[in-house]
Amino acid sequence: MVDLGCGTGLFGVALAGQCRSLTGVDLSHEMLARARDRNIYDALVEDDLVTALAAMPEARADAVVAVDVLVYIGAIEGLFA
Repeated sequence: MVDLGCGTGLFGVALAGQCRSLTGVDLSHEMLARARDRNIYDALVEDDLVTALAAMPEARADAVVAVDVLVYIGAIEGLFA
């Protein structure tokens, strides 16, 4: 599962244990440091959401969640492409 805009990992806590692998993606180094402290993510990626998704191998995840992140994105067409 990929947690887009994972921030501090608040929603990741609810996801942990519900999936085999959990990857968090966020643009903020400081937010990822706090998410890392939760010790629930298998991988954390510091990047733009669109760029991070494009860099992932095809079929990398069975599910992608985006809790409280889409409001910070202007045009979302690139994200859903």
